[in-house]
Amino acid sequence: GVQPYEPESNDEIGISPNDVLSIGHHYYDGWCFGRNVTTGTEGLFPVGCTQAYGVARLVVINIGHSLTTMIGYNQIEAAQISFPNLIEIQSFTQSQFSARALATVIDTNSTSKRIFVCGPVGMNSRAMDFLDELGLAGGVTLLGNSGYS
Repeated sequence: GVQPYEPESNDEIGISPNDVLSIGHHYYDGWCFGRNVTTGTEGLFPVGCTQAYGVARLVVINIGHSLTTMIGYNQIEAAQISFPNLIEIQSFTQSQFSARALATVIDTNSTSKRIFVCGPVGMNSRAMDFLDELGLAGGVTLLGNSGYS
């Protein structure tokens, strides 16, 4: 936590300035559900009272049949709204996904980022091939593709 927060209802948790928080879910209204690791309590708290720590920028490459069918897109977008300097989302439909498209949106010279790929069956290996062409395959995490068809 950065700013103190006193809970106003029984589903909220308190935050003190040096508390360590683990966020489980971001909501569009500026609230999060998570755990105050310092106190061991779990519940809702305003993201405005927190600060993300870390130097790595997270890049999510989300691939789907269409932009509206991507699994988890809303949750990832809510996290990006909360921490815009640390999370970058690059979304592609299967038809527009290519090494050239990736090269236009990913800084190949940056070493302070983690790349996550999530997409339907068959797209993870294609994404890895494209990232390998760009010299970025070493720091990539492939996310499970359950829920995609």
